[in-house]
Amino acid sequence: MTWPRGRAHLKDQSVRAADSLVLNLAEGWERGRRTNAGKNHFRIAKGSGAEVFTAMTLMRRPDLQDDLRRIDAMLAGLLR
Repeated sequence: MTWPRGRAHLKDQSVRAADSLVLNLAEGWERGRRTNAGKNHFRIAKGSGAEVFTAMTLMRRPDLQDDLRRIDAMLAGLLR
């Protein structure tokens, strides 16, 4: 993926946010998806997904945004 001039700083932030998303998803699942602790990790994962989505908006990558919308919908389902 090419990072536009002046946006290179988004690369590291996007990677950290994506890592946070999957790590919090895993921890929330392990703690129990119906427990408060599990749901808290799913909320954090959802926030990290929003961060990656916004970075992809700034990068003008709508192809990745569609995948992130699906992930967000799955996380919303886990929070019900």
